[in-house]
Amino acid sequence: MSLIKQWGIVVMFVALLVGLKPAASWAETTEKESAFTEAQKAEMGPIMRDYLLNHPEILKEVADRLSEKMRKEEEQQQAAALERNKNNFYTDGVTPTFGNPKGDVDLIVFFDYNCGYCHAAAPLIKQLVKEDKNVRVVMREFPILSKTSDEAARAALAANKQGKYAEFHDAALSTEDGHITTEQIMSIAKLIGLDMDKFEKDRQAFDIDAEIKRSYDLAEQLHIRGTPAFVVGKRLYPGMMDLQSMHQAVEEQRKANAAHVKESIE
Repeated sequence: MSLIKQWGIVVMFVALLVGLKPAASWAETTEKESAFTEAQKAEMGPIMRDYLLNHPEILKEVADRLSEKMRKEEEQQQAAALERNKNNFYTDGVTPTFGNPKGDVDLIVFFDYNCGYCHAAAPLIKQLVKEDKNVRVVMREFPILSKTSDEAARAALAANKQGKYAEFHDAALSTEDGHITTEQIMSIAKLIGLDMDKFEKDRQAFDIDAEIKRSYDLAEQLHIRGTPAFVVGKRLYPGMMDLQSMHQAVEEQRKANAAHVKESIE
């Protein structure tokens, strides 16, 4: 194979690797075939190997391009999932909320009672509700870290049925080492005055099973891999958020809602 043809193959191969489309490769100018012949394919391996060994930096560029492509595809999938599920984050009478129940913007929180960052986010969420009187915080119990995470989530949802979610939630997130135990769960339930017979029955209720399963289903569609994770409108915010970022996300969605209403009127 001539040197010109060899370099033509290299140019085309590298262009494919990094997602580029060469204007006119040497291979294209020397032969008009739309595909490599069997003989050319047999010669490509050593040529590509030598090229990549002499230019290893190309592999980083390929990896960066692939990572960026995957990131954009995941963002598109998340946006589509958020649009599909915009009415599935809250179930009346089952899903706990804080703040204004008729607020104009929802801050949706996926959390786990054994998550240290969730413990750190709790007072910030309370402060957000205190400072913004028109936001509703929707709490999605997402127990992924341990067996007691699931126990605590079920207990919290059972407490919600007795109108004492906030009391249980605050106490469960106030454990000294950040890891709740079965004993602590039962102690909190008694301490806040729950009807224990009803509490035991409700913990295994079908609607609580369905609520936790929905959190898992939503998380899978949104590619949520840990806690906490926040959703505001059509945006997902994985990981910890500070108070300023929460305010900013809510205000941006509020403006987007207002713009949408204006467009609808016009």
